[in-house]
Amino acid sequence: MKTILLFRALLVLILPLSLLSSTPAPPINNGTTASSSIIPWQVVLKTSSGVICGGSIIGSNTILTAAHCLDGRPITEIYISTASDLNTSHTIDEVFKPANYNSQTYQNDIAVVRLTQPIGSGQAIRYDGSPSIANPGVTATVSGFGSIALNEAPSTNFLLATVPIVNNSSVPNGLLNGYTVTDEMIVAGGEGRGPCQYDSGGPLFLNNSGTNYLVGVVSFRGASNQCAADGVPDAYTRVSSYCPWILQQTVNGIGLDGPTGLCNGQLHPYALTNIPGNVSGPIWSAGAGISINPTTGEAMGNTDFEGTSSITVTFTNDCGSASKTFPITVGTPIEGTYQRDGQTFSLNTVNMVSAAMTPSVATALGASSFNWTLFSANHSPVNWGVNTTATANDRMFLTLSSGQSATFDLSATTNCGNPTRRVTYYVPSGFRVAPNPAKDMFTVEFDHADKLEVLPETLELVGETSTRPVQRVVVSEVFERRGFVGGNKLVFSVGDLPRGTYYLRVLDSRNKETPVQTVRILLI
Repeated sequence: MKTILLFRALLVLILPLSLLSSTPAPPINNGTTASSSIIPWQVVLKTSSGVICGGSIIGSNTILTAAHCLDGRPITEIYISTASDLNTSHTIDEVFKPANYNSQTYQNDIAVVRLTQPIGSGQAIRYDGSPSIANPGVTATVSGFGSIALNEAPSTNFLLATVPIVNNSSVPNGLLNGYTVTDEMIVAGGEGRGPCQYDSGGPLFLNNSGTNYLVGVVSFRGASNQCAADGVPDAYTRVSSYCPWILQQTVNGIGLDGPTGLCNGQLHPYALTNIPGNVSGPIWSAGAGISINPTTGEAMGNTDFEGTSSITVTFTNDCGSASKTFPITVGTPIEGTYQRDGQTFSLNTVNMVSAAMTPSVATALGASSFNWTLFSANHSPVNWGVNTTATANDRMFLTLSSGQSATFDLSATTNCGNPTRRVTYYVPSGFRVAPNPAKDMFTVEFDHADKLEVLPETLELVGETSTRPVQRVVVSEVFERRGFVGGNKLVFSVGDLPRGTYYLRVLDSRNKETPVQTVRILLI
């Protein structure tokens, strides 16, 4: 009678990865040929050279396998096929391995694979069973297309083998094939049946109260020179040890189908894509400014809110709960930004600083176009225009000189209305200090003082050995009471100050390029 042994693609443990394709691995040893339809969650990982590993469907677009199956190859070279249809391939979108996975010791040898397209949630196996169901003495089943003996090609038949779960402490010196057995592993087999090469990543499952549970992932074989050796069990990654992590990775793959922005007072439906298998939910919740039905996901933007908020969905199973949050814009805000020196600044009153810049709109709810209108300026003519090469006219150019400012109304065409935002651009006014040296007084004369936005926020006079101001002027207060001398001068009386060196600090937090300017003043 031919012995069939199901073992993982563990040849990687004793041969270089480059030899795997030329030295095929054995399948489930002493197993039984079976129809793949009875294990609908079984998949294989393959390359152009053929099968390299197994895996299990745990969600509509999510596979669980061994992390080492994905080592040494770009994911663009690996494809997924179901055991029932080896001719249909599914491409990989993303791969997630535990941060503490160790390819040298096979610690935390587990990976979640997210596919670019759904593979079928109806085929998913549950992975959230209690750790207690995989107790020593319980019989589990391992399956795959691995080779039937070491250094042979993958099997052309789908094979199953039953293996008893044994106590980890029964492993001599806590080692299998030279590798340390940990609590995050299941040890099973030792009766001449088990996984072999190309079975790595495949399922170890058992039936509990009529439900099949994935309890292990094929990791490495116990014997160094053969598969499924008598008296030597094999090692599987214990799924329950990673249950919350697996749940979070599957929930992270969910997509939101619905508007990225909510209109005030209008009800919008939402739906989800790539929902994980074997979970309860979702429970819908939302951030500030959004009212949402926790069961159906219908949401409305509150009438008293405009800005960025969020919608969150939460799923649960026996592993716990996991959530994913989606950003949602509420109302009809226009959130503008401009760039300088690799930094992004908000668009409201913008210090242009130099000759020309190109302000741009960052966000407008469902905006299809923008329109810029010059509202006012402290000079004429104003050199500006719309950058027609930009998307939806969201950018314009503007040239200003020292002390000049211009205010624009920026409007957007959106699904919720036509919001308008007023934005002022300016270049700070130049100024002069005289006389310097000074005796009883000195003046600060601005080139332009007709617009508050071109003036600094505060002037402070500090001594040479102290940062504490001896005099301080809030420019906006002077502007509001029309307190400038001659329309554009501020006078500092310094006759009562000790003689010596002082510094005039000109502060403007809006000026991202020169927020503080300093002028040295000598009192004689």
